[in-house]
Amino acid sequence: GTFGLCMGGGFAYRAAAKYSDIKCCVNLFPLFLSMVENDNIPRWMRQGR
Repeated sequence: GTFGLCMGGGFAYRAAAKYSDIKCCVNLFPLFLSMVENDNIPRWMRQGR
């Protein structure tokens, strides 16, 4: 399974949706980058994608 916290929850959810062999996905406060305005995302987070 996958596990994510805050922004990682969005990545964990996408991984669970992409790979059908992942049976469980635990999200705590999932935060998707598409839900956050670009100005509110720190520069180091934008560089990572």
